[in-house]
Amino acid sequence: ITSIVLPRTIKDVSFNFGTGNKNLKKIEISQGTGKISYLAVGCPALTDVTIPASVTKIDDEAIIKKYDWKYDENGTPIPDENGNDSYEIIPYDNLIIHGKTGSYAEEYAKKMGYNFISTGVVTPFTDVIGHWAESDLEWAYTNKLFGGVSVDKFAPDTQMDRGMLVTVLY
Repeated sequence: ITSIVLPRTIKDVSFNFGTGNKNLKKIEISQGTGKISYLAVGCPALTDVTIPASVTKIDDEAIIKKYDWKYDENGTPIPDENGNDSYEIIPYDNLIIHGKTGSYAEEYAKKMGYNFISTGVVTPFTDVIGHWAESDLEWAYTNKLFGGVSVDKFAPDTQMDRGMLVTVLY
């Protein structure tokens, strides 16, 4: 397997695709997922991860190359301040995170030192997430063709009236 697309029915990604998969290069997470706890640890070929704007939390260890466990000279694990085995997180060298500008994907990419490629901007509209025309609505907003009916509502299924049409044409 070299590529995986996670369906929108997965709301919290908390399992690892990496262990034992030396050929996995791309992971695409579908819109609708809210949290990424643990996704790709130890996929040596991984180059691209696409993260949707619906993701509002990504744990530090979610997408890393490996853990570097800390041992003393006798091979005994060195505990951290909480008494747990201590380790260092080793990020991927050339990973590219694809996501919306202003999203948690961008924030995570910067925090981990990953490359980030924008797939557009996060719209302020809460009612377009998961809509069948979501990407088209985001494009229209990004290109300033439409501005929505309020600060956080686009009303994508509302019928356009004359006043709306005049506003768009003006």
